[in-house]
Amino acid sequence: MAASDGPRQRPGSRIPLEPGTTFAERYRVVSLLGAGGMAEVFEVEHLHTKRRHALKLLRPAAMADPDSVERFQREASVCANIDSEHIVAVIDCGVDRATGFPFLVMERLYGTDLAHHVREQTSAGTPMPPSLILELLRQVATALDKVHAQGIVHRDLKPANLFLTFPSDGPPRVKILDFGIAKLVGSSPENTLAGRIGTPLYMTSEQILGQEVSPATDLWALALIAFELFCGVPYWDGHTAASLLEAIPDRAARPRPSAIARFRGVSLPAGFDRWFLRCLDPDPAARPPSAGAAIGDLLRVFDPKATQPPPRTARMESGLASIAPAPRINLPSAEPKPPEPAPVPASLTPAPVARPRPSERPAGPLRAPPSERPRGRSRAVIAPPESEEDDAATQPLRRADLPMALAGHTEASARRLVRRSVRPPEATPERAPDDQGAVPQAIAPSEPPKASTPQKPPPQRVPPPKPPPSKPPPSKPPPSKPPPSK
Repeated sequence: MAASDGPRQRPGSRIPLEPGTTFAERYRVVSLLGAGGMAEVFEVEHLHTKRRHALKLLRPAAMADPDSVERFQREASVCANIDSEHIVAVIDCGVDRATGFPFLVMERLYGTDLAHHVREQTSAGTPMPPSLILELLRQVATALDKVHAQGIVHRDLKPANLFLTFPSDGPPRVKILDFGIAKLVGSSPENTLAGRIGTPLYMTSEQILGQEVSPATDLWALALIAFELFCGVPYWDGHTAASLLEAIPDRAARPRPSAIARFRGVSLPAGFDRWFLRCLDPDPAARPPSAGAAIGDLLRVFDPKATQPPPRTARMESGLASIAPAPRINLPSAEPKPPEPAPVPASLTPAPVARPRPSERPAGPLRAPPSERPRGRSRAVIAPPESEEDDAATQPLRRADLPMALAGHTEASARRLVRRSVRPPEATPERAPDDQGAVPQAIAPSEPPKASTPQKPPPQRVPPPKPPPSKPPPSKPPPSKPPPSK
């Protein structure tokens, strides 16, 4: 529950709980936080977790009234079943065995209620900025939409039941308190003063007349709270309880809110009067459809470019959370596409036909190059020479090599060989591509040969030259004549 700047303790408390007392076997009483007409609120500490909470107890006089006990239990169920950060959380509830007191254990809040905060700001001459007011009203509308989605009407919405906290890790936050007189829509009416339950300054025309309440009842009080936050005073300020019973249902008895604001030195936008009087329409059906829609219209009054979508209710969020995205299924098409041909790896491409190296050629007499052979027996060159020695072997004979090459030939064959060696080589005709545009493999360009270690060609076997005819042995010289005798 709430803790303001100082405990608002009333003398003569009827619940005998002193600091240090153990309550419900698990809570240690710390101090009294506040007291009301039906209940009192204490600060307690859990014996095991050492966490501080707010303990709310129903007074003995209220315990004698069955309706008061029912409203006390209703507050526990309403706060526990609505998940919202703007509604006070209920942690534990029950009946103490030792004392017989019904109790509620709620979260411990640090701050002050909006009624006390507005009085302090107004007396200090520092009113709340409009941006903060609009943000707090938006938070209240978000919580009210969740409450209304559960079929519950608060019926006692006022600044004293809106608690303002200032978290260290976020912006200011407001929480709705005191759902003790909350009412389920469609239930039987209360048996007190023809259904007049609530605070007179914030009661609606249907509550005054004892008619059935609805979510539109809380929208009436929400508009009165907005006016009080902007101007610092209640809209019905100066009225007595008897005059309020006559002024609230009468449409003509309502003054324009902008006139009251100017009297208090506050300037309101031009569209505020229309928005305010619509929320206070005696006909509940003529009011905005929801709290979120009402605050969205108010935001556009202050800023025409502002857009405020209605907040999601608890029922909508639970419905959206249960809907899972459908799995995606890839169906095959009616006409499957033919598979694309896989690329041929380089290792499977036909390798060029390598010519035999000089070391692999059969030994024999030197032959003429292929370009000098007759056309009927010629073959196309299908690969570049593997080495310089191989290239030299295919070149025409030079004149310097003729004497050795002609050794062993007859005169006629030697002349033919000489004529072939000096004839210029003919160009190898290129073959045209076939009908399908492919170049025959025989003349297709091949990959450059890998570098290999040059090998010395074997010595060519040349027939040894015939020895020249041997000369006849020299004849013996004739016998010398004897020298003449002296």
